[in-house]
Amino acid sequence: MTKSAGALQLVTHLTLLLLLVLLVYFGMWRAYFATLDDFGITGWVRSRASLWVAMQGYGSGVRFLNYIPIWFKSQAFGLNATPYLWSGLAQYIVVVWLVYALARQLFGRATQGLLAATLFAVIYSHYEVVTYVSASDYTLWASFYLTTVVLFLRFLARRSWRSYWGALV
Repeated sequence: MTKSAGALQLVTHLTLLLLLVLLVYFGMWRAYFATLDDFGITGWVRSRASLWVAMQGYGSGVRFLNYIPIWFKSQAFGLNATPYLWSGLAQYIVVVWLVYALARQLFGRATQGLLAATLFAVIYSHYEVVTYVSASDYTLWASFYLTTVVLFLRFLARRSWRSYWGALV
């Protein structure tokens, strides 16, 4: 396959995955806070004077790292549910694309990568990380982990030191 044909295939696959995710989560576009947890945590984190104060906690059992993205989002979005949901959707699309990249590297074929990412994209249990503000950290951290694995696999395959250092960072 030529370089331009490979690039066209990549763009086509990423576009198909984007459209699939938008179609699957079409119903969430009504944009409301999904749980009382979203109201409680978002309001509480927003009312803290600084990120450091917000990270001190909201009670037992809640992940303090969850407050980092919520604090930044609450400063930017206020209490309007729409941008929270769209940012959750954007984060999920990035994770689906990273699953595609990982599967493509592991299986060696773009069509197998597309199939793996498609199955990942439509799994019902993922709705929570898209629609719940308090669960949006899962996609953020998954994107960091997947990026690390993809870059390290690229290093192993090509001995690209840029990929190696990218995986370490």
